[in-house]
Amino acid sequence: MATSRPFYRCVIMLTVVCLAVLGTACNRVVNRTAERKIREALPEAIGPARQYQVHIENAAMRSIEGKFANVTIDGDDVQFPSGLLLDALHIDLKNVDIDTGKKKVRHIGEARFTITVSEKSLDQLLAGEAPVGETLRKVRLAFGENNQVTVTGERVTLLNVGVPFRLSGPIRVASPTRIEIDPRRLDVIGIPFSGGVLNFFKSRIESSLDLRQFPVPVQLSSVTTERGKMILSGSIDAESLLARAQATK
Repeated sequence: MATSRPFYRCVIMLTVVCLAVLGTACNRVVNRTAERKIREALPEAIGPARQYQVHIENAAMRSIEGKFANVTIDGDDVQFPSGLLLDALHIDLKNVDIDTGKKKVRHIGEARFTITVSEKSLDQLLAGEAPVGETLRKVRLAFGENNQVTVTGERVTLLNVGVPFRLSGPIRVASPTRIEIDPRRLDVIGIPFSGGVLNFFKSRIESSLDLRQFPVPVQLSSVTTERGKMILSGSIDAESLLARAQATK
């Protein structure tokens, strides 16, 4: 114990000199270490991904104290429990406080998320699937402007003839954790409006992004579509995220 305090003072003095001499460069060295520690915990705290990137903009002395004003997390191809790959997951954390000695998160002030899902990812999830008793082929999904989602394909008859079908409607927020294709504004061609094919695609798309499956509670605030992708955004329950971070070893 007697040797630990002088050593600790030496580390602090070296840090002060580093900050004075190297300025921004030293800030990045300190922050990179913190970024790596956070990045290593993400697969267990959030879920598997092709890669995670973490960025911290912070004064080095604040980082040494474990206090981070802004932490940005970006995940590519994050595995969602429904089987859907989230093309991009962006999380902004505010006022994060970490016990650097115990290596535990003590406080998260605010957490917000943005999820991006591409047509390709949903196409892959739907590929080869059909309601019981039906055969479907050439199924394609497309996102358009004004929150529009369209599914096209062919329904195969007993004579192996493909009958084209199309269903289209706007996506909206249905609850704090769920989106839906607005049933009041659906446009359906080639299949019964109350049939199994319609219900299959509607429920499959909606359930694939049911945010109750997210590792921690979230509050969905908006859903929008652009050409080729859908974007969901909202807030994350900071207390639950904190509890999960504290449990992660």
